[in-house]
Amino acid sequence: MIEFEQRGAFDFRSDEYEQLFAQSSATAFQHPIWLDRVYTQLVAPSGAKPLIVAGRARADQKLKVVFPLIRRGLGPVATVGYADMGVSDYNAPIVDLSLQPKLGDQPNIVGLLRHAIRPALLGRLQKMRGDTLESLGLRQILPSDFMGFHSHEVQLHGPYSAWRKDALSKSFVRFLDRKGRALAKMGAVEFKELTDAESIGDAFSALKSFREDRLPDDPLKNERYFNFYKDVAVEGCRSGFARTQLLTCGGEDAAIVFGLSHGGRFHLLLTGFNFPAFRNVSAGKLIMEHSIEAAIDRGETVYDFTIGDEAYKTEFGTRALPMYTAWIGPGPLAALASAASGALAELKRIKRTRSLKKRA
Repeated sequence: MIEFEQRGAFDFRSDEYEQLFAQSSATAFQHPIWLDRVYTQLVAPSGAKPLIVAGRARADQKLKVVFPLIRRGLGPVATVGYADMGVSDYNAPIVDLSLQPKLGDQPNIVGLLRHAIRPALLGRLQKMRGDTLESLGLRQILPSDFMGFHSHEVQLHGPYSAWRKDALSKSFVRFLDRKGRALAKMGAVEFKELTDAESIGDAFSALKSFREDRLPDDPLKNERYFNFYKDVAVEGCRSGFARTQLLTCGGEDAAIVFGLSHGGRFHLLLTGFNFPAFRNVSAGKLIMEHSIEAAIDRGETVYDFTIGDEAYKTEFGTRALPMYTAWIGPGPLAALASAASGALAELKRIKRTRSLKKRA
């Protein structure tokens, strides 16, 4: 039997949380470093209130479940959702593996969660993978709806030459080879992973400048978000959790990739390339190819391009996985919210598809 409590603060660097995370199937976005930085650097200055729902075993009070949430507003009109702050691509409760198949079978689990988010009437658990909902038994007990977009990932195997032949189309292989030769003619090409704070800081400054004119809503333009990503990159590189990768040509920065590594999966989060100098050689796609080769060399089994339906992802042989929102609340209210949310997401998807067809 699990007992849930609502907390306004939580130490994600504590031994008990680190132990729970290690004994769960949670993603990189629930890693102790990531959540600690999200709450201290992004939630705290935003005006949102931390709302961490912690579940403990009644018998020994051992931490078994954590829902990392935030609350906005007051009283029953408050909204509750995951504390992703626009940076976490996969949200999930952190659940001890011994409990994982049985979370949805806990006595009165829906009532306990509804009580835990009070005084808010409704909790919106956004950006959840379908396999997360299934493995935790949440799809059977909480209304859920498709968010109108997907995550994209590709399975990896070694050696890299064999994966490249198996996963990529012949035309895309020829394209990458042609662009690679063109880049090599411009100067000596080097791909490396950065491991010291100074070089990572320099890379993030370059990444920000690469993206500045091409992405008007880029979060790196916000100083808090820039520092968040950079700090995670610096701290996370010590354990291999975070990786900052740089492609240079003739000693000049050509492209940069930043991502997270956890559980045999590399998550691509930020990328940018030097458009004025290297726009004709597709430096952005070339660094992704190098990044995939590095992941295979490390023994990782999935290269995860994360959320968003950008066309380039399919060129790398990815499969699309739908993303969902689940709802906590009184049955009729949660069902209505799910139906309305799903309908709105479908309208946005149709509009986006029509827009892309017009551009084509």
